[in-house]
Amino acid sequence: MVGFHSNLQDLVRLRTGENVSEVFDFDLVSETTNQAAMKKAIKDSVTNCYYVSQEFLIKRLKNSVGHTVWLKIEQNLVKNIRLENNLLKLALEK
Repeated sequence: MVGFHSNLQDLVRLRTGENVSEVFDFDLVSETTNQAAMKKAIKDSVTNCYYVSQEFLIKRLKNSVGHTVWLKIEQNLVKNIRLENNLLKLALEK
């Protein structure tokens, strides 16, 4: 097995991103997916009278929405100031 490197991407699609912009993109997709699941879970918790779960999910959803707003702001900054190029330039100067 010398020189053998398994590629986890072959087993499961990892959403890690190869640059800052991709990381934000993948994180935004995850947050959006999670928010949809949380909204459904909140409705189910109301239907089944699981009030503690409902309270927890509402707090988590608010946190997730805040994170989504932050991600969108960061995506805009990366797009507008070309963060990756600036980081590369800084790294080369050191």
